[in-house]
Amino acid sequence: MKKLYSIVSVSILVCVVFSSCQKANLKNENQTITLNVSLTPDQLYKLDLSQYGDADDIASISTQAADFITSEVNFDNSSQKYFYTYTSSLNSKTALSKTEKVVLSVHEPAGRRHCDQTIITINFTINE
Repeated sequence: MKKLYSIVSVSILVCVVFSSCQKANLKNENQTITLNVSLTPDQLYKLDLSQYGDADDIASISTQAADFITSEVNFDNSSQKYFYTYTSSLNSKTALSKTEKVVLSVHEPAGRRHCDQTIITINFTINE
């Protein structure tokens, strides 16, 4: 009888220990974010992309703006962050307003088991 209680006790202990050792959550996590931004024609827009991903994520442009002076993603070595920078090409000689759409992606490098991704759509409205 003592042997049975010992086996049951050890079995319960093993179950408790192993139930607390779970695998890391490896599911894919995808987010979609939309930003609506109003600018004047010569105004520079800069977005810190680190708030939308992990420290090891990379950023890229999925859909480029149609008409711009600057629309690029750059990695800043001093801060170790990705930034998106945009400047409109609108000037008072061509139009009074326009709308631009840019889609950015912040994601894990290729080949990782855990894949999270944030899709950021920026709707720019540029008014004279």
